Formats: sequence, C-alpha cells, structure tokens
Amino acid sequence: MFMAAGGCWAGFTILLRLWQLGAIAATAVASVLSAVVVVPGVLLFGTFDRLAALPTETLILQIVVHGVMAGVLAMVAYARSVALLGVGSAALFPAVVPAVALIMGIPLAGEVPTAPEWLGALLATTGLAVALGGIPGMRRAGA
Repeated sequence: MFMAAGGCWAGFTILLRLWQLGAIAATAVASVLSAVVVVPGVLLFGTFDRLAALPTETLILQIVVHGVMAGVLAMVAYARSVALLGVGSAALFPAVVPAVALIMGIPLAGEVPTAPEWLGALLATTGLAVALGGIPGMRRAGA
C-alpha cells in the first residue's frame, strides 16, 4: 500500500510538470480523474450503503480529515511546493510522512513505536537527508 501510494504521488508529480497548471487547477483535475475511477467501484460494490449506515459524526470527521485536509489541502500544498521548489526537491517530502506520523502517534494516539518502526523511520529520514544533500560527503547524483 505504501508503494502504491508513493507511486500515485510520483505520478501526480510527473503530471504536474506535464500539465503546467496551478496548484488548485491541478488538484481539481486529479480529483475529477480520481472520481472517474472510484465512484463506479463504490456504486458497483455497494460501499455507499455501508457508508450511509455510519453515524453522522463519523462521516463528518472522515470528510473533514480525509476529504478536505488529506485530500484537497495536501494536494494543493504539494502542487504549490512543486511549483516553488521544483519536481526533484518536492518529490522528496513524502518520504518524511512515515517518520512524522510515527512521532505524532506517540502523543496523539498513545502508541509507542517498536524498534523496527524506529529503524524504518531512521532509514527513511537518512535517505531523505542524503537525497537532499544534507549529509556531507553523501550527495545525490546530479546535485
């Protein structure tokens, strides 16, 4: 799932360069294309009925967190960062998501990471630092 998500962000990044659209327009296009793929599946497999059966508070929370914040705001911010920083630098930011989520999970969810989780966060962060040229003597090719 993480690899698929990374592939989706990579595809979006490449399309941002090809489309040459502003952040909001690019997010709108990606949202419409996503709806074309997702909505038929929801209708075909009856997921909408199961969603409608959930409590209203749960649905509102999911709409705000996943729809507005993770969907719209994250895509607009990322598209803007691509415009400001360039594709190469902006594409590295999703690599920090697992480490930040791991750290935020401690106070917010009360979950203490295991040793393998800490190791994964360390490897992801180190890879990001190397890619950005933040570790002397270890620079990415072409930087």
